[in-house]
Amino acid sequence: MKKSSSVKQLFSIFTLFIFIGILYTYPLAFNLSSMLPGSGQSDTPLSVWNIWHLKKAIFSDHNFFKFDTNYIFYPQKPSLILHNYTIVTGLMSLPFQYFFTPIVSRNLIFFIQFALTGLGMYLLVLYFTNNKIASLWAGITLAFCPYVIIRSYNYFHFSTIWFFPCFIYFLWRFLNSGGLKFSVLAAIIYALCLLNDQTYFVFLTILMIFTIVFFFLEKHKLPSIKNSIIGLSVFLILTLPYLIGLASKIIAKEASSHIWPDICIDYFSLHIHNLFRPSPILSLYREIPYINVPMKHVTNVFAGYIPLFFAAFALVNLKNISHEKRKIIIFWLITGALFFLLALGPYCFGKDQSLNKFSLYNLLCSGLLRQIRIPVRFSLVTLIAIYIIASFGVERFTKLNKQNLLNNKNLCLFLVLLQIAEFLPIPYPLLSLKTPEIYYKLASQNTNSPILVLPLGWQSSYKTVGIYDKKIQFHQTIHGHPIFQGQIARIEDSYFDYYTQQDGFRYLIDANKRLPTSSETKGVHNILRTYGIKNVVIHNSYFDSVHLNILLEIFKDYPGELTVEFAT
Repeated sequence: MKKSSSVKQLFSIFTLFIFIGILYTYPLAFNLSSMLPGSGQSDTPLSVWNIWHLKKAIFSDHNFFKFDTNYIFYPQKPSLILHNYTIVTGLMSLPFQYFFTPIVSRNLIFFIQFALTGLGMYLLVLYFTNNKIASLWAGITLAFCPYVIIRSYNYFHFSTIWFFPCFIYFLWRFLNSGGLKFSVLAAIIYALCLLNDQTYFVFLTILMIFTIVFFFLEKHKLPSIKNSIIGLSVFLILTLPYLIGLASKIIAKEASSHIWPDICIDYFSLHIHNLFRPSPILSLYREIPYINVPMKHVTNVFAGYIPLFFAAFALVNLKNISHEKRKIIIFWLITGALFFLLALGPYCFGKDQSLNKFSLYNLLCSGLLRQIRIPVRFSLVTLIAIYIIASFGVERFTKLNKQNLLNNKNLCLFLVLLQIAEFLPIPYPLLSLKTPEIYYKLASQNTNSPILVLPLGWQSSYKTVGIYDKKIQFHQTIHGHPIFQGQIARIEDSYFDYYTQQDGFRYLIDANKRLPTSSETKGVHNILRTYGIKNVVIHNSYFDSVHLNILLEIFKDYPGELTVEFAT
């Protein structure tokens, strides 16, 4: 079904997606060194720290497989196995980090991810439809859909969706031909997805099972066993150290599932109307009163009216589509519906369902499948299914152009611009990440010694202790010193208890709102001495004058060497 595409053509399409990404994220391209897609409450700063830490692990600690850290939560070494560490994104950033800062490198990878998603979808739809107009339209639609927008400025790793179209493309090619090349390429993408994000790996696994079952039912045979084994071997070679670490954490108490309160069912489950309700950040719909209201980022899965129209157009014209293509549409219709049911979560079993009483759903939330606790994320595959079905509608639409009202180039341009206009979020929501000068000064000092940064706080997926300023961990990418606070997803509460059980830390956690006891004052001096702290940096905007002066007096009375400075 797919005509071969030259490397030159693919590079041109890749470049086109880069330029669309620059337009789409305006004014990001003009603020690469100081801004990222994000908001004040997002994990955007953490995404920069992730790629910086990977570089440190490889080049400073000389250990690529270092899946723990003492750069944060110092002096402990919490595991990063269950953290959204984005290993593949970090590896992709290494050439850029050689020349640029981590924030610039992360922005450049962001543009590349748009292009990889678009190119993967282009190849997939070209394979399905053999129609370049439909393929280009589908690539743009998936790469720049609102799902990606929302995730890109809340959780960067969930905007990295290029694994899906690329994996589906190679998997279908392998199942159709049994070729070794496609088995290996599918295995590589599958492995990269696991190393980057466990949630999407779970989704890909379910999708792979659906696809294999579909091919078996259709052709009554399995693909080449030999090439399947080779593909599996490639996957294991690439992921075995990670899988061993992951298995140990899943077995350990550290990976035990937290069940969300019942009130979270509404927040984390898909609402059907959200497929049809535009996001308020889309320029085209922003001024509509019904749209221009705050909206939960998690449940925002607007599919787009144009894709929904073309999907409906394809289904209405199903009888006029060839038998082979009709089977593909039916497969994606069923797959999209099944993932839609998964996205409904407990709502699929009744609106008033209680998580704590619903033992079946809690069972699904165990081990690696804990990702299902936020079921709305399954809607990504439903969106992919809609866009693939819609691409057949676009193909059919181009064939209706019998009177040549628009030549193919103009028709392609019209459809592309129409879709860009619907999903355009200008100005793209950006977060400023400027670093105080004191951290540049500290970067020239011995980076093996920890610095005490206040306010003091920690965060995991389920818990926050103290005041956790997300930017403080980002600032570490500049100064390079170990710090005590930090954010790591899905770690044990014992890592927080380490600090709350020490008098000095217990006071510093609350130093902005209460006076210390005598034992806590001694405790502050004790942790300065015990951990060899020579520098304290205070973000004074968190402190009023009374509590700040008390804190400064405690540091002034410390008999050892200590420098206290402010980050303004």
